[in-house]
Amino acid sequence: MKRLVIAAAAIAATLSLAACGNAPEQPAAETPAATPAPAAETPAAAPAVSGDTVVPGTDMTVNDAMEAAQAQAASMTPEQKQAAVVEARTQAEAAAKAAGMTDDQVKQAGDAAEAAAKQMLGL
Repeated sequence: MKRLVIAAAAIAATLSLAACGNAPEQPAAETPAATPAPAAETPAAAPAVSGDTVVPGTDMTVNDAMEAAQAQAASMTPEQKQAAVVEARTQAEAAAKAAGMTDDQVKQAGDAAEAAAKQMLGL
């Protein structure tokens, strides 16, 4: 049961990590001088993932994994759900740190994974 929740959380974490990537920079020669610098760096858009995409390490599609995780969430206690949310955040932050992300990007990855897990578990 916990394995499917973690798999779904891993999907959310992967998408959030992809969204934290930096947009390609323009060469200095092409940068207009009169353009003001943006106030904050905006993350690149997350790549679209089809529901028919197979989850790595399983024979399930993304849609199958989400449905299975939601069905199992119905039988989880509130404590188990909260533990799954904490685990999703922890795993996403660890993956972001391992990928060399900045502290802000690590926090964004954790926030995205936590929000996705809460939504999936109905919290």
